[in-house]
Amino acid sequence: MVEHLRFTARGEKPLLQIIHNDLLDELEDGVTDRESLRLIQVDDLHESLNHTITSLGSLTLYRSLTHPPQDINVVQAKQEAVAELRNNDRIRKPIIDYLENFKALEDSFLKFINDDLDTMFPYKDFKLATKAASDLKEISRVIPKPESAYLKNLADVIKSYEKSSVYQLMRGPIYKTRQGLKSKEEVRFWTLKRRFWPTSFGPSTIIPMIPFGFFAISAFTGFKQKEVLSIFDDKMDLYLIINLYLPMFGMMANRVKPTIDLRTFIQPLNELAQKNQIFLQAVDVVGKVDELNSFLEFSKTAASSTVTPKITDNNSHSFKAEDLRNPVLGKEDENFVPNAVDLRGLIFVTGPNSGGKTTICKTVVQSQLMAQIGCDILAKNAVINVATKIAYQAPKFDALEDSEGRFGTELSRTRDIFFSIGSKSLVVLDELAEGTTREEKMQVSQAVLNGFEKKGGTTVLVTHNHELVYDFKEEEKGQFLQVEFDGDHPTFKLVPGISTSSHADKIAQKIGFSEKDIETHLRDGGYL
Repeated sequence: MVEHLRFTARGEKPLLQIIHNDLLDELEDGVTDRESLRLIQVDDLHESLNHTITSLGSLTLYRSLTHPPQDINVVQAKQEAVAELRNNDRIRKPIIDYLENFKALEDSFLKFINDDLDTMFPYKDFKLATKAASDLKEISRVIPKPESAYLKNLADVIKSYEKSSVYQLMRGPIYKTRQGLKSKEEVRFWTLKRRFWPTSFGPSTIIPMIPFGFFAISAFTGFKQKEVLSIFDDKMDLYLIINLYLPMFGMMANRVKPTIDLRTFIQPLNELAQKNQIFLQAVDVVGKVDELNSFLEFSKTAASSTVTPKITDNNSHSFKAEDLRNPVLGKEDENFVPNAVDLRGLIFVTGPNSGGKTTICKTVVQSQLMAQIGCDILAKNAVINVATKIAYQAPKFDALEDSEGRFGTELSRTRDIFFSIGSKSLVVLDELAEGTTREEKMQVSQAVLNGFEKKGGTTVLVTHNHELVYDFKEEEKGQFLQVEFDGDHPTFKLVPGISTSSHADKIAQKIGFSEKDIETHLRDGGYL
Protein backbone atom coordinates (compact mmCIF):
# COMPACT_ATOMS: atom_id res chain seq x y z
CA MET A 1 0.00 0.00 0.00
CA VAL A 2 2.84 2.40 0.78
CA GLU A 3 4.21 2.02 -2.76
CA HIS A 4 0.80 2.78 -4.24
CA LEU A 5 0.43 5.84 -2.03
CA ARG A 6 3.73 7.44 -2.83
CA PHE A 7 3.06 11.14 -2.70
CA THR A 8 4.44 11.72 -6.16
CA ALA A 9 2.82 9.04 -8.27
CA ARG A 10 4.69 7.41 -11.13
CA GLY A 11 5.09 9.87 -13.96
CA GLU A 12 3.72 12.79 -11.93
CA LYS A 13 6.09 15.68 -11.45
CA PRO A 14 5.93 17.72 -8.24
CA LEU A 15 3.84 20.82 -8.75
CA LEU A 16 6.66 23.32 -8.32
CA GLN A 17 8.68 21.63 -11.06
CA ILE A 18 6.00 22.42 -13.64
CA ILE A 19 4.53 25.58 -12.17
CA HIS A 20 6.21 27.70 -14.87
CA ASN A 21 4.77 25.60 -17.69
CA ASP A 22 1.41 24.83 -19.21
CA LEU A 23 0.35 21.68 -17.38
CA LEU A 24 -0.98 20.32 -20.65
CA ASP A 25 2.60 20.24 -21.93
CA GLU A 26 3.36 17.52 -19.36
CA LEU A 27 1.07 14.86 -20.86
CA GLU A 28 3.59 12.48 -22.37
CA ASP A 29 2.42 8.90 -21.89
CA GLY A 30 -0.52 10.05 -19.79
CA VAL A 31 -4.06 8.76 -19.50
CA THR A 32 -5.35 11.37 -21.90
CA ASP A 33 -4.02 13.91 -24.39
CA ARG A 34 -4.24 17.62 -25.07
CA GLU A 35 -6.81 17.38 -27.87
CA SER A 36 -9.14 15.15 -25.86
CA LEU A 37 -8.96 17.49 -22.87
CA ARG A 38 -9.77 20.44 -25.08
CA LEU A 39 -12.80 18.67 -26.56
CA ILE A 40 -14.20 17.60 -23.21
CA GLN A 41 -13.69 21.18 -21.95
CA VAL A 42 -11.34 20.38 -19.09
CA ASP A 43 -10.99 24.09 -18.25
CA ASP A 44 -14.74 24.38 -17.72
CA LEU A 45 -14.70 21.18 -15.68
CA HIS A 46 -11.91 22.54 -13.51
CA GLU A 47 -13.83 25.77 -12.96
CA SER A 48 -16.92 23.82 -11.91
CA LEU A 49 -15.03 21.61 -9.44
CA ASN A 50 -12.71 24.29 -8.14
CA HIS A 51 -13.60 25.28 -4.58
CA THR A 52 -9.99 25.43 -3.47
CA ILE A 53 -8.73 28.10 -1.11
CA THR A 54 -5.15 28.36 -2.35
CA SER A 55 -3.63 28.76 -5.79
CA LEU A 56 -1.60 25.61 -5.11
CA GLY A 57 -4.86 23.77 -4.49
CA SER A 58 -6.30 25.02 -7.78
CA LEU A 59 -3.18 23.96 -9.67
CA THR A 60 -3.22 20.57 -7.95
CA LEU A 61 -6.83 20.00 -9.00
CA TYR A 62 -6.01 20.95 -12.57
CA ARG A 63 -3.01 18.65 -12.57
CA SER A 64 -5.20 15.80 -11.31
CA LEU A 65 -7.74 16.34 -14.10
CA THR A 66 -5.03 16.39 -16.75
CA HIS A 67 -3.01 13.58 -15.13
CA PRO A 68 -5.57 11.22 -13.52
CA PRO A 69 -4.01 8.23 -11.74
CA GLN A 70 -4.36 4.75 -13.21
CA ASP A 71 -3.83 2.90 -9.95
CA ILE A 72 -7.07 1.87 -8.24
CA ASN A 73 -5.33 1.97 -4.86
CA VAL A 74 -4.55 5.67 -5.27
CA VAL A 75 -8.12 6.43 -6.36
CA GLN A 76 -9.68 4.52 -3.48
CA ALA A 77 -7.25 6.07 -1.00
CA LYS A 78 -8.34 9.56 -2.05
CA GLN A 79 -12.00 8.53 -1.75
CA GLU A 80 -11.35 7.28 1.79
CA ALA A 81 -9.62 10.54 2.70
CA VAL A 82 -12.57 12.58 1.39
CA ALA A 83 -14.96 10.41 3.41
CA GLU A 84 -12.87 10.93 6.55
CA LEU A 85 -12.90 14.71 6.14
CA ARG A 86 -16.64 14.64 5.44
CA ASN A 87 -17.33 12.73 8.65
CA ASN A 88 -14.79 14.40 10.92
CA ASP A 89 -14.96 18.16 11.46
CA ARG A 90 -12.24 17.78 14.10
CA ILE A 91 -9.85 17.28 11.19
CA ARG A 92 -11.49 19.31 8.45
CA LYS A 93 -11.95 22.61 10.32
CA PRO A 94 -8.28 22.97 11.35
CA ILE A 95 -7.31 22.14 7.77
CA ILE A 96 -9.50 24.94 6.45
CA ASP A 97 -7.99 27.34 9.01
CA TYR A 98 -4.49 26.30 7.95
CA LEU A 99 -5.30 26.81 4.26
CA GLU A 100 -6.68 30.28 4.98
CA ASN A 101 -3.47 31.19 6.83
CA PHE A 102 -1.32 29.81 4.01
CA LYS A 103 -3.35 31.80 1.49
CA ALA A 104 -2.33 35.02 3.25
CA LEU A 105 1.35 34.13 2.64
CA GLU A 106 0.98 32.44 -0.73
CA ASP A 107 1.64 35.42 -3.02
CA SER A 108 4.99 36.02 -1.35
CA PHE A 109 5.77 32.30 -1.39
CA LEU A 110 5.12 32.04 -5.12
CA LYS A 111 7.19 35.16 -5.79
CA PHE A 112 10.09 33.50 -4.00
CA ILE A 113 9.62 30.19 -5.82
CA ASN A 114 9.33 31.92 -9.19
CA ASP A 115 12.43 34.04 -8.48
CA ASP A 116 10.22 37.10 -8.84
CA LEU A 117 11.06 39.07 -5.70
CA ASP A 118 11.51 42.82 -5.96
CA THR A 119 15.23 43.31 -6.60
CA MET A 120 15.36 46.46 -4.46
CA PHE A 121 12.96 45.49 -1.69
CA PRO A 122 12.94 41.67 -1.49
CA TYR A 123 13.01 41.21 2.27
CA LYS A 124 9.34 41.51 3.22
CA ASP A 125 8.22 38.94 0.66
CA PHE A 126 11.20 36.73 1.45
CA LYS A 127 10.36 36.64 5.15
CA LEU A 128 6.69 35.86 4.40
CA ALA A 129 7.74 33.16 1.93
CA THR A 130 10.06 31.45 4.38
CA LYS A 131 7.37 31.69 7.05
CA ALA A 132 4.99 29.88 4.69
CA ALA A 133 7.67 27.27 4.03
CA SER A 134 8.48 26.74 7.70
CA ASP A 135 4.79 26.72 8.65
CA LEU A 136 4.27 23.65 6.46
CA LYS A 137 5.05 21.67 9.59
CA GLU A 138 1.69 22.77 11.00
CA ILE A 139 -0.16 20.46 8.61
CA SER A 140 0.95 17.41 10.56
CA ARG A 141 -0.42 19.05 13.70
CA VAL A 142 -3.81 19.98 12.26
CA ILE A 143 -4.36 16.42 11.06
CA PRO A 144 -4.54 14.68 14.45
CA LYS A 145 -4.06 10.95 13.92
CA PRO A 146 -5.89 10.48 10.62
CA GLU A 147 -7.38 7.08 9.90
CA SER A 148 -7.22 7.09 6.10
CA ALA A 149 -3.96 5.95 4.53
CA TYR A 150 -3.87 8.95 2.18
CA LEU A 151 -3.99 11.54 4.97
CA LYS A 152 -1.49 9.52 7.01
CA ASN A 153 0.84 9.60 4.04
CA LEU A 154 0.50 13.37 3.73
CA ALA A 155 1.22 13.81 7.44
CA ASP A 156 4.28 11.55 7.15
CA VAL A 157 5.62 13.66 4.29
CA ILE A 158 5.46 16.75 6.50
CA LYS A 159 7.16 14.94 9.37
CA SER A 160 10.02 14.00 7.04
CA TYR A 161 10.23 17.61 5.88
CA GLU A 162 10.56 18.83 9.49
CA LYS A 163 13.72 16.75 9.82
CA SER A 164 15.29 18.05 6.62
CA SER A 165 18.05 20.61 6.19
CA VAL A 166 15.91 22.71 3.85
CA TYR A 167 13.32 23.14 6.61
CA GLN A 168 16.06 24.35 8.97
CA LEU A 169 17.18 26.88 6.37
CA MET A 170 13.64 28.13 5.83
CA ARG A 171 13.23 28.55 9.57
CA GLY A 172 16.52 30.50 9.71
CA PRO A 173 18.97 31.91 10.41
CA ILE A 174 21.00 31.21 7.25
CA TYR A 175 24.78 31.27 7.00
CA LYS A 176 27.02 31.45 3.94
CA THR A 177 30.03 29.12 4.27
CA ARG A 178 32.63 27.67 1.96
CA GLN A 179 30.42 24.60 1.68
CA GLY A 180 27.36 26.63 0.69
CA LEU A 181 24.30 27.68 2.68
CA LYS A 182 24.06 26.20 6.16
CA SER A 183 21.55 26.45 9.00
CA LYS A 184 22.43 27.27 12.57
CA GLU A 185 22.32 23.54 13.38
CA GLU A 186 25.01 22.87 10.77
CA VAL A 187 27.61 25.46 11.74
CA ARG A 188 30.00 25.68 14.68
CA PHE A 189 31.47 28.63 16.54
CA TRP A 190 34.75 28.35 14.66
CA THR A 191 33.15 27.90 11.24
CA LEU A 192 34.10 30.65 8.80
CA LYS A 193 30.67 32.03 7.99
CA ARG A 194 28.60 35.05 7.14
CA ARG A 195 25.10 35.42 8.50
CA PHE A 196 22.19 36.55 6.35
CA TRP A 197 20.21 39.47 7.72
CA PRO A 198 16.94 39.70 5.74
CA THR A 199 16.61 43.43 6.16
CA SER A 200 17.66 46.55 4.28
CA PHE A 201 19.80 47.58 7.25
CA GLY A 202 22.74 45.47 8.33
CA PRO A 203 26.38 45.84 9.33
CA SER A 204 27.38 46.84 5.79
CA THR A 205 24.98 49.77 5.81
CA ILE A 206 25.19 50.82 9.44
CA ILE A 207 28.99 51.05 9.88
CA PRO A 208 29.51 53.83 7.28
CA MET A 209 26.87 55.88 9.07
CA ILE A 210 28.68 55.85 12.45
CA PRO A 211 30.94 58.89 11.81
CA PHE A 212 27.94 60.87 10.61
CA GLY A 213 26.13 59.86 13.74
CA PHE A 214 29.10 60.95 15.88
CA PHE A 215 29.16 64.45 14.45
CA ALA A 216 25.40 64.70 14.63
CA ILE A 217 25.61 63.92 18.35
CA SER A 218 28.50 66.32 18.84
CA ALA A 219 26.51 69.11 17.22
CA PHE A 220 23.56 68.29 19.41
CA THR A 221 25.68 68.39 22.58
CA GLY A 222 27.26 71.74 21.75
CA PHE A 223 30.54 70.70 20.12
CA LYS A 224 31.58 72.89 17.28
CA GLN A 225 32.62 70.85 14.30
CA LYS A 226 35.27 73.43 13.34
CA GLU A 227 37.09 72.81 16.62
CA VAL A 228 37.15 69.11 15.92
CA LEU A 229 38.23 69.69 12.33
CA SER A 230 41.09 72.00 13.36
CA ILE A 231 43.31 69.01 14.00
CA PHE A 232 43.16 68.10 10.32
CA ASP A 233 45.07 69.83 7.51
CA ASP A 234 42.32 69.60 4.91
CA LYS A 235 39.35 70.68 6.95
CA MET A 236 36.86 70.98 4.10
CA ASP A 237 37.67 67.55 2.61
CA LEU A 238 37.23 65.89 5.96
CA TYR A 239 34.01 67.80 6.53
CA LEU A 240 32.66 66.54 3.21
CA ILE A 241 33.77 62.98 3.95
CA ILE A 242 32.06 62.95 7.31
CA ASN A 243 28.89 64.86 6.51
CA LEU A 244 28.26 64.02 2.85
CA TYR A 245 30.32 61.21 1.36
CA LEU A 246 29.94 58.67 4.14
CA PRO A 247 26.15 59.09 4.44
CA MET A 248 25.90 58.82 0.65
CA PHE A 249 28.04 55.68 0.78
CA GLY A 250 25.74 54.26 3.44
CA MET A 251 22.69 54.92 1.29
CA MET A 252 24.39 53.36 -1.74
CA ALA A 253 25.27 50.32 0.35
CA ASN A 254 21.66 50.16 1.37
CA ARG A 255 20.78 49.78 -2.34
CA VAL A 256 23.61 47.36 -3.13
CA LYS A 257 22.84 45.04 -0.22
CA PRO A 258 19.62 43.57 -1.75
CA THR A 259 21.46 42.74 -4.98
CA ILE A 260 24.23 40.99 -3.06
CA ASP A 261 21.76 39.18 -0.80
CA LEU A 262 19.70 37.97 -3.75
CA ARG A 263 22.78 36.51 -5.39
CA THR A 264 24.41 35.19 -2.23
CA PHE A 265 21.48 33.91 -0.16
CA ILE A 266 17.99 34.16 -1.64
CA GLN A 267 18.51 32.70 -5.12
CA PRO A 268 20.76 29.87 -3.89
CA LEU A 269 18.13 28.98 -1.28
CA ASN A 270 15.47 28.94 -3.99
CA GLU A 271 17.59 26.67 -6.19
CA LEU A 272 18.37 24.40 -3.26
CA ALA A 273 14.69 24.12 -2.34
CA GLN A 274 13.52 23.33 -5.86
CA LYS A 275 16.03 20.50 -6.14
CA ASN A 276 14.98 19.03 -2.80
CA GLN A 277 12.31 16.35 -3.25
CA ILE A 278 11.28 16.47 0.40
CA PHE A 279 10.52 20.18 0.12
CA LEU A 280 8.66 19.74 -3.17
CA GLN A 281 6.54 16.97 -1.72
CA ALA A 282 5.81 19.02 1.39
CA VAL A 283 4.56 21.92 -0.73
CA ASP A 284 2.43 19.48 -2.72
CA VAL A 285 0.75 18.46 0.53
CA VAL A 286 -0.88 21.91 0.70
CA GLY A 287 -2.39 21.46 -2.75
CA LYS A 288 -3.41 17.85 -2.08
CA VAL A 289 -5.24 18.71 1.12
CA ASP A 290 -6.90 21.72 -0.51
CA GLU A 291 -8.03 19.49 -3.39
CA LEU A 292 -9.73 17.06 -1.00
CA ASN A 293 -11.57 19.91 0.67
CA SER A 294 -12.62 21.20 -2.75
CA PHE A 295 -14.22 17.84 -3.54
CA LEU A 296 -16.33 18.16 -0.41
CA GLU A 297 -17.39 21.70 -1.28
CA PHE A 298 -18.35 20.60 -4.80
CA SER A 299 -20.66 17.92 -3.40
CA LYS A 300 -22.03 20.32 -0.81
CA THR A 301 -22.92 23.05 -3.33
CA ALA A 302 -24.22 20.84 -6.16
CA ALA A 303 -27.90 21.33 -7.03
CA SER A 304 -28.50 17.58 -7.30
CA SER A 305 -27.30 14.52 -5.43
CA THR A 306 -23.73 13.32 -5.68
CA VAL A 307 -22.29 9.88 -5.07
CA THR A 308 -18.90 8.34 -4.45
CA PRO A 309 -18.65 5.87 -7.33
CA LYS A 310 -17.51 2.33 -6.76
CA ILE A 311 -14.18 1.99 -8.53
CA THR A 312 -13.28 -1.31 -10.18
CA ASP A 313 -10.15 -2.55 -11.92
CA ASN A 314 -11.38 -5.22 -14.28
CA ASN A 315 -9.54 -6.18 -17.44
CA SER A 316 -12.10 -4.39 -19.59
CA HIS A 317 -13.45 -0.89 -19.08
CA SER A 318 -17.09 -0.23 -18.19
CA PHE A 319 -19.12 2.75 -16.99
CA LYS A 320 -22.46 2.42 -15.24
CA ALA A 321 -24.39 5.23 -13.55
CA GLU A 322 -27.94 6.06 -12.53
CA ASP A 323 -29.31 9.61 -12.83
CA LEU A 324 -26.06 10.86 -14.28
CA ARG A 325 -25.83 14.64 -14.74
CA ASN A 326 -23.25 16.84 -16.39
CA PRO A 327 -20.86 18.33 -13.78
CA VAL A 328 -20.60 21.64 -15.66
CA LEU A 329 -24.11 22.26 -16.96
CA GLY A 330 -25.95 20.31 -14.29
CA LYS A 331 -24.06 21.44 -11.22
CA GLU A 332 -26.33 24.41 -10.51
CA ASP A 333 -29.37 23.35 -12.57
CA GLU A 334 -31.57 20.97 -10.63
CA ASN A 335 -33.78 20.61 -13.74
CA PHE A 336 -30.93 19.24 -15.85
CA VAL A 337 -32.17 15.97 -17.37
CA PRO A 338 -30.36 12.96 -15.86
CA ASN A 339 -29.58 9.76 -17.76
CA ALA A 340 -29.01 6.14 -16.86
CA VAL A 341 -26.07 4.67 -18.73
CA ASP A 342 -24.48 1.23 -18.78
CA LEU A 343 -21.60 1.37 -21.24
CA ARG A 344 -19.17 -1.36 -22.20
CA GLY A 345 -17.80 -2.61 -25.47
CA LEU A 346 -18.93 -0.93 -28.71
CA ILE A 347 -21.78 1.60 -28.39
CA PHE A 348 -23.58 3.45 -31.18
CA VAL A 349 -25.37 6.70 -30.32
CA THR A 350 -27.70 8.09 -33.00
CA GLY A 351 -30.37 10.76 -33.20
CA PRO A 352 -31.21 14.21 -34.54
CA ASN A 353 -29.04 17.22 -33.95
CA SER A 354 -29.65 19.19 -30.75
CA GLY A 355 -30.87 16.05 -29.01
CA GLY A 356 -28.05 15.96 -26.45
CA LYS A 357 -25.75 13.28 -27.90
CA THR A 358 -22.56 15.30 -27.45
CA THR A 359 -23.54 16.52 -23.98
CA ILE A 360 -24.20 12.96 -22.81
CA CYS A 361 -20.87 11.75 -24.16
CA LYS A 362 -18.98 14.63 -22.55
CA THR A 363 -20.82 13.93 -19.30
CA VAL A 364 -19.55 10.35 -19.32
CA VAL A 365 -15.94 11.33 -20.02
CA GLN A 366 -15.94 14.22 -17.54
CA SER A 367 -17.44 11.96 -14.87
CA GLN A 368 -14.78 9.33 -15.62
CA LEU A 369 -12.09 11.93 -14.93
CA MET A 370 -13.80 13.04 -11.73
CA ALA A 371 -14.19 9.49 -10.46
CA GLN A 372 -10.59 8.67 -11.31
CA ILE A 373 -9.22 11.56 -9.22
CA GLY A 374 -11.29 10.60 -6.18
CA CYS A 375 -14.12 13.11 -6.58
CA ASP A 376 -17.84 12.41 -6.24
CA ILE A 377 -19.93 12.62 -9.41
CA LEU A 378 -23.44 13.93 -10.07
CA ALA A 379 -25.39 10.67 -9.94
CA LYS A 380 -27.31 8.41 -7.57
CA ASN A 381 -25.30 5.22 -8.06
CA ALA A 382 -22.23 4.51 -10.14
CA VAL A 383 -19.74 1.73 -10.82
CA ILE A 384 -16.79 2.90 -12.90
CA ASN A 385 -13.72 0.99 -14.02
CA VAL A 386 -10.32 2.66 -14.01
CA ALA A 387 -9.35 3.78 -17.51
CA THR A 388 -5.74 3.58 -18.66
CA LYS A 389 -6.58 5.68 -21.71
CA ILE A 390 -9.27 8.32 -22.23
CA ALA A 391 -9.67 9.79 -25.73
CA TYR A 392 -12.19 11.99 -27.49
CA GLN A 393 -12.36 12.71 -31.21
CA ALA A 394 -14.53 15.27 -32.99
CA PRO A 395 -14.48 16.67 -36.53
CA LYS A 396 -11.78 19.24 -37.26
CA PHE A 397 -12.27 22.05 -39.71
CA ASP A 398 -8.70 23.07 -40.45
CA ALA A 399 -8.10 20.61 -43.27
CA LEU A 400 -6.38 23.33 -45.35
CA GLU A 401 -3.45 23.02 -42.94
CA ASP A 402 -3.11 19.31 -43.70
CA SER A 403 -1.93 17.95 -47.02
CA GLU A 404 -4.24 14.94 -46.60
CA GLY A 405 -7.40 17.06 -46.32
CA ARG A 406 -10.23 16.48 -43.86
CA PHE A 407 -10.35 12.72 -44.36
CA GLY A 408 -6.63 12.27 -43.77
CA THR A 409 -6.58 14.65 -40.82
CA GLU A 410 -9.41 12.92 -38.97
CA LEU A 411 -8.27 9.40 -39.87
CA SER A 412 -4.78 10.22 -38.55
CA ARG A 413 -6.34 11.24 -35.25
CA THR A 414 -8.35 7.99 -35.14
CA ARG A 415 -5.17 6.03 -35.92
CA ASP A 416 -3.25 7.65 -33.06
CA ILE A 417 -6.08 6.89 -30.63
CA PHE A 418 -6.39 3.29 -31.84
CA PHE A 419 -2.70 2.51 -31.48
CA SER A 420 -2.62 3.96 -27.96
CA ILE A 421 -5.57 2.14 -26.38
CA GLY A 422 -6.08 -1.20 -24.68
CA SER A 423 -8.92 -3.09 -23.10
CA LYS A 424 -9.22 -0.56 -20.23
CA SER A 425 -9.83 2.43 -22.46
CA LEU A 426 -12.72 4.88 -22.82
CA VAL A 427 -13.00 6.36 -26.31
CA VAL A 428 -15.62 8.67 -27.83
CA LEU A 429 -15.65 9.10 -31.62
CA ASP A 430 -17.92 11.90 -32.82
CA GLU A 431 -18.47 10.73 -36.42
CA LEU A 432 -15.92 8.72 -38.33
CA ALA A 433 -14.26 8.74 -41.75
CA GLU A 434 -15.78 12.01 -42.91
CA GLY A 435 -14.62 13.69 -46.11
CA THR A 436 -14.75 10.76 -48.52
CA THR A 437 -17.27 8.85 -50.63
CA ARG A 438 -20.14 6.93 -49.06
CA GLU A 439 -18.71 3.57 -50.16
CA GLU A 440 -15.22 4.32 -48.83
CA LYS A 441 -16.66 5.77 -45.64
CA MET A 442 -18.59 2.56 -44.98
CA GLN A 443 -15.58 0.38 -45.73
CA VAL A 444 -13.12 2.36 -43.60
CA SER A 445 -15.59 2.81 -40.72
CA GLN A 446 -16.35 -0.90 -40.54
CA ALA A 447 -12.64 -1.80 -40.46
CA VAL A 448 -11.88 0.82 -37.79
CA LEU A 449 -14.80 -0.10 -35.54
CA ASN A 450 -14.08 -3.82 -35.82
CA GLY A 451 -10.55 -3.01 -34.69
CA PHE A 452 -11.80 -1.06 -31.67
CA GLU A 453 -14.25 -3.85 -30.84
CA LYS A 454 -11.50 -6.46 -30.87
CA LYS A 455 -9.25 -4.36 -28.63
CA GLY A 456 -11.98 -4.22 -26.00
CA GLY A 457 -12.71 -1.37 -23.64
CA THR A 458 -15.51 1.12 -24.17
CA THR A 459 -15.83 2.81 -27.57
CA VAL A 460 -18.74 5.19 -28.21
CA LEU A 461 -19.50 6.24 -31.79
CA VAL A 462 -21.78 9.24 -32.22
CA THR A 463 -23.07 9.12 -35.79
CA HIS A 464 -25.81 9.95 -38.28
CA ASN A 465 -24.71 7.03 -40.46
CA HIS A 466 -27.58 4.70 -39.55
CA GLU A 467 -26.69 2.35 -42.40
CA LEU A 468 -23.36 1.64 -40.72
CA VAL A 469 -25.11 1.10 -37.40
CA TYR A 470 -27.59 -1.38 -38.93
CA ASP A 471 -24.70 -3.36 -40.43
CA PHE A 472 -23.27 -3.88 -36.93
CA LYS A 473 -26.70 -4.68 -35.56
CA GLU A 474 -27.05 -7.46 -38.10
CA GLU A 475 -23.74 -8.85 -36.91
CA GLU A 476 -24.96 -8.52 -33.29
CA LYS A 477 -22.00 -6.38 -32.40
CA GLY A 478 -22.51 -3.46 -30.06
CA GLN A 479 -25.07 -1.59 -28.02
CA PHE A 480 -27.50 0.73 -29.80
CA LEU A 481 -28.80 3.93 -28.19
CA GLN A 482 -30.59 7.00 -29.48
CA VAL A 483 -31.60 10.37 -28.11
CA GLU A 484 -35.33 10.54 -27.49
CA PHE A 485 -37.68 13.13 -29.06
CA ASP A 486 -41.24 13.99 -28.10
CA GLY A 487 -42.48 15.04 -31.51
CA ASP A 488 -40.07 17.77 -32.57
CA HIS A 489 -38.82 18.40 -29.06
CA PRO A 490 -35.86 16.56 -27.51
CA THR A 491 -36.33 15.00 -24.09
CA PHE A 492 -32.51 14.77 -23.68
CA LYS A 493 -32.95 11.12 -22.66
CA LEU A 494 -30.82 8.31 -23.99
CA VAL A 495 -32.97 5.27 -24.87
CA PRO A 496 -32.41 1.98 -26.72
CA GLY A 497 -32.81 2.06 -30.50
CA ILE A 498 -31.41 3.42 -33.76
CA SER A 499 -32.50 6.79 -35.12
CA THR A 500 -32.65 7.38 -38.88
CA SER A 501 -33.43 11.08 -38.65
CA SER A 502 -31.14 14.06 -38.20
CA HIS A 503 -33.83 16.78 -38.35
CA ALA A 504 -31.66 18.56 -40.90
CA ASP A 505 -34.69 20.19 -42.51
CA LYS A 506 -35.84 21.64 -39.18
CA ILE A 507 -32.39 23.06 -38.45
CA ALA A 508 -32.28 24.60 -41.93
CA GLN A 509 -35.65 26.21 -41.26
CA LYS A 510 -34.49 27.46 -37.88
CA ILE A 511 -31.47 29.26 -39.33
CA GLY A 512 -33.43 30.56 -42.35
CA PHE A 513 -31.77 28.47 -45.06
CA SER A 514 -34.40 25.87 -45.94
CA GLU A 515 -35.44 24.97 -49.47
CA LYS A 516 -38.31 27.45 -49.16
CA ASP A 517 -35.93 30.21 -48.01
CA ILE A 518 -33.66 29.58 -50.98
CA GLU A 519 -36.55 29.70 -53.47
CA THR A 520 -37.89 32.92 -51.92
CA HIS A 521 -34.47 34.55 -52.19
CA LEU A 522 -34.09 33.52 -55.84
CA ARG A 523 -37.60 34.70 -56.74
CA ASP A 524 -37.22 38.05 -54.97
CA GLY A 525 -33.87 38.59 -56.63
CA GLY A 526 -35.26 37.96 -60.11
CA TYR A 527 -33.36 34.74 -60.65
CA LEU A 528 -36.56 32.74 -61.26
